[in-house]
Amino acid sequence: MCEPNELRAYLEKCRDAVTVLPSYALADEVLRPIFRERPENTSPSDVLLKVVTLNSLYATSVYAVYRMADHVAANGEQLDAWLQAGDDRAVDKIRHVPRLLTRNKIPRDFYSFATKYCHWHRPSLFPMYDRYVRDALQPLRRSLDLPIVEAERLRKTKTFRNVIDGTRAALNWTDSGYKSLDQALWILGQRLDPDVDPDLRKFVGRLPRCLRST
Repeated sequence: MCEPNELRAYLEKCRDAVTVLPSYALADEVLRPIFRERPENTSPSDVLLKVVTLNSLYATSVYAVYRMADHVAANGEQLDAWLQAGDDRAVDKIRHVPRLLTRNKIPRDFYSFATKYCHWHRPSLFPMYDRYVRDALQPLRRSLDLPIVEAERLRKTKTFRNVIDGTRAALNWTDSGYKSLDQALWILGQRLDPDVDPDLRKFVGRLPRCLRST
């Protein structure tokens, strides 16, 4: 177990990497005005621009971007209301495109994309999920002596939000909204990867001992 102050200080380094290292900062500079200037989701062309740009820059693996954009725009009025309220139903509506199935006839689940699409509309209300955040949460929560949540359960929208909120409280993370903690976890997940970007490794330095031993 680590002291929360030690972990928080390291996560602050991780957070800062997103804004300091050019390869990480540029994507957000591109996305910010696109979402700010197109806050609603009823215009098919506006939605398509947001879907294509987010999917490309955040590598969310939505191969059927036109189908996704049509799905979002078709539900635009309802989604806009849910987004304004921070309602998890926005994520769950976006993540499944009707009649878009796997080879085994299972509905495809674009959960990571859905969380990020909602986040970029309302950063203070929706946390972002991806594999790096998932990989960061387990050792981090273990170091904070918090209950470990199975990886598959993190794909349940309400559970994921609760896990993020609990981790945030344990760290005494004071930045407002979800943005900065999301960035910190995303970078930490990459730092835990043995094939980490050398520039990132150099910027954030050695992992705290408790994270190296988990």
